[in-house]
Amino acid sequence: MSLVGCVCSLLLSVVGAALAANTVEMPVYRSMVPIYYVYLSVGTPPVQFTMGLDTGSSDLLVPDVACADECLGDDRYNSSASATSAPIYCNDPSYACTDCLTDSSLCGYTVSYVGVAEKATLWNDVISIPNTDNSLIGQFGAVYSVIMGDDTQEKRKEMKRPPLNLETPFQPEGMWGMGFQTESASNAIPLFNQFYLNGIIDQLIFSMCITSNGGMLYLGGVGPYSNGPISYTPIISQDFFTVHINDITVGGVSIGVAEPVINNPCIVDTGTTWPTMPQAALDGIENVMLDNCSNANLVGICSGLKNNLTLFDGACYKLTAQQIAMYPVISFLLDGVTLNYPPQLYITDMYYCSRGELGLALGLDTFTVMGAQLLTQYNVIYDMANLQVGFADLTSCS
Repeated sequence: MSLVGCVCSLLLSVVGAALAANTVEMPVYRSMVPIYYVYLSVGTPPVQFTMGLDTGSSDLLVPDVACADECLGDDRYNSSASATSAPIYCNDPSYACTDCLTDSSLCGYTVSYVGVAEKATLWNDVISIPNTDNSLIGQFGAVYSVIMGDDTQEKRKEMKRPPLNLETPFQPEGMWGMGFQTESASNAIPLFNQFYLNGIIDQLIFSMCITSNGGMLYLGGVGPYSNGPISYTPIISQDFFTVHINDITVGGVSIGVAEPVINNPCIVDTGTTWPTMPQAALDGIENVMLDNCSNANLVGICSGLKNNLTLFDGACYKLTAQQIAMYPVISFLLDGVTLNYPPQLYITDMYYCSRGELGLALGLDTFTVMGAQLLTQYNVIYDMANLQVGFADLTSCS
């Protein structure tokens, strides 16, 4: 789906500025959903795609010309129209071709997200960063079918994930999974690693700062977005960016949920819109707030309830800045790092709320996710070389 007029012109004029030898800086844009995305081009001649940035997956996916209305956007990859396309076949032992196409023997596979299965064929072609000289021949998936279960939208609503609505003003066309190869559904080498192997960057480190106005992606190093020291927490498993969480506190009070419950696993994920966690942790956060109602009369939790429903039940409320400020800070205590989530971020406009009302930017999942809304306060360093994730307060991020 294309952006319009002057906005599109502005974005294209600044995409992908190379900072120095063996590092690359890319502007990051924010959709209304919100999803954070960049631009990449595929093929010869190049077709430009908007690509959602997802540190919670590892596959590079663009919509194929065979994909109908279920694929987002207007742009499609057409292997027949690219002079540099090269198919990958099922008999190639380097890849996990789980859905081989019987009519063509192309390597097919399925990538699963929340309530969605995307079927793709695997290709080699030129992948480039627009408006730079940075390009390589790399692997990616061309999505030809998107399958949603009958209960997908209801399941996403229950988990407080945005609905998959093709009528929304804009959503990225493709997905750039930036995790480890072990999470690649096709076993293809992730694009970030391909940049490293091809000498486009010198270090297996990237940093990302995201805000309500977009942000920056810095490939090959820490980037210039930190205001003060960087605090690191170890990556404990090379799949997602999996870290260890010791506790969640509300105004300094522990929610009292056992560590195994909130480490099942705990990941840092730009592709999840806000923090999510198991039901026991959500209940723990709400209970701490309820226990403190005699000291802090929180509208939407302690008083002013609609049909006896709180923010944690998915109810929406009109709250003033002063009422929001009465809510406590939620803190995620990782090994070596504490990430604070102030009420000005977790009480916000939500897709399910009416205009002028606010909801709770916390979601349900079977595991714990440090999602994008929490990460907007930090320059986050994904240090795959030293197996650690770093967090620093933000300086400029634009």
